[in-house]
Amino acid sequence: MVTEKRLRKVHKVLLSLTFLQLILWGVSGLYMVVMDIEFIRGSPFKAPVQILTADKVNVSPHRALAAIEEPISIRLAMLANTPVYFVNDDKHTRLIDASTGEFIENISENLASNIASALYRANGDAPAIASIKLYTDVAPDELPTSLLPAWQVQFDDGFNTRFYIHANTGELLRVRHQYWRLFDFMWQLHIMDYDDGADVDNPLLSVFIISTLISLLTGISLMVIHFRRQSHKHKRQACIYQDTHTKGSYQDTHVMSSYQDTHVKGSYQNTQSDEQKKIFFGKNNRRCVSNRKSRIKRNARTWHRNLAILSIIPLTLWLLSGAFFNFIEVHIRSDYPLNAGTDTATLPLTSEAMIDLLSLKKILRGQGNIVEVELLPDGHFIDFQGLLLVSSEEKSRLFNTKTLKALVIDEQLAMKLLLTIHSFSREQITAHLVADGGEDLPGFNEDIWQVNINDDIGTSFYVDKYSGKLYGPYNRYTRMKSLFLRIHFNDYAGDIGFNHWWNVLLALMYLMSCCAGTYYLFTFVRNKLTLRTTRSKKQHKRQVA
Repeated sequence: MVTEKRLRKVHKVLLSLTFLQLILWGVSGLYMVVMDIEFIRGSPFKAPVQILTADKVNVSPHRALAAIEEPISIRLAMLANTPVYFVNDDKHTRLIDASTGEFIENISENLASNIASALYRANGDAPAIASIKLYTDVAPDELPTSLLPAWQVQFDDGFNTRFYIHANTGELLRVRHQYWRLFDFMWQLHIMDYDDGADVDNPLLSVFIISTLISLLTGISLMVIHFRRQSHKHKRQACIYQDTHTKGSYQDTHVMSSYQDTHVKGSYQNTQSDEQKKIFFGKNNRRCVSNRKSRIKRNARTWHRNLAILSIIPLTLWLLSGAFFNFIEVHIRSDYPLNAGTDTATLPLTSEAMIDLLSLKKILRGQGNIVEVELLPDGHFIDFQGLLLVSSEEKSRLFNTKTLKALVIDEQLAMKLLLTIHSFSREQITAHLVADGGEDLPGFNEDIWQVNINDDIGTSFYVDKYSGKLYGPYNRYTRMKSLFLRIHFNDYAGDIGFNHWWNVLLALMYLMSCCAGTYYLFTFVRNKLTLRTTRSKKQHKRQVA
């Protein structure tokens, strides 16, 4: 039979082995919920996307088309205050100055510094560049190797901010600063992956999750035992109090009243004898120190218990959701279905899909605040000869390159767009218009086409009604992952994130409970060692005598 003594022993042993990691979980989790995730990602350091102006565009897309034999897409955007065509094929990206028509062969050191300075958000001029370095083979720890080659541009701004600029396309890859680096270090401590911080299913984390779950269950059992004991104690005291008053013991009541009056008047100390004062304030002062330490120890245990009671439910959910990501999530098919059909990006652009310079300038002037224009491949498979994706600061719209009219995706077109990327049969899919993205796209609040796949895991895709952008796939596995992610972040609505006051409060309570429990455990072990040392000394004295 499992007794209270055994439960308490298991609880203390497990916590003595895992207390350091429990505190690290609390410290790292508190830092991550306190720091705004957008600040960590570097959004405040990035300037707004530059607006395309029609007056600066002097080269037609036809000239950009001749840059590569079989281009698959042409994109027009600003690069360091200059409109540039990004012409892509299957392997390369060529840059053409849209003002002069000249090729930008490579991103030089000077151009990389100009691009970084133009992308840096500042009230006046961008801060001075402290250093610039090109990485071609080995990437720094804060940048994936797959993004090389890249220029690292570090600013002298007090945050050690670094912009990573792609050495071929000039695009901004990553923004890193000292608070991001501390965030990354905290993340490594949180998932116990001290290599690259990407392995959430490492065995060390699995061992600590199981140990913490067992200690949590023993702690809950001890709480239940404690509350039962307190309930019985209150019942016994109530019975004694009722029996005393029923008998009408005036003398006992009078004695109790005198005792209370004595304490209220603060004269209890004066009623002590000189011998008692010597015990407390003279000869036996060590007893006072011992009593004070015992009182601190009891308070630490009380704080540990009370804070654990307040945070027991979110702590349990944290551990269970963490166990899901550690044991289960890595083994499910969350990426099904893979791209099995013809990808739009592999279809070649033809001259029929082009748009002339005058029409392009007309769209730039007519729409306003355009930040990017992209010519998509020949659209004969969806009954159009060419598509133009125009993106502004607020939204994106799809245009017909011949009529220059904005397209509104209907049911048939939504399904055709999906079939160009994934090889489903027409009978296997159905589409209907929904008011928002629901639980799959919680931040999308406009009409969007939901295309459902008739399979055994409930796969769905979403097609934007105006831009034709495809979102997905979403299925039973991705929704399960999203659910446990919301549970771990205490974000049950799915649109708050984890940077809210409730998470900060819970993290503080959890950390304080861990610290109080650690102090109680430390004093418990210290007292045990002191008692064992005292016994061994007494035994040694007896042997000597």
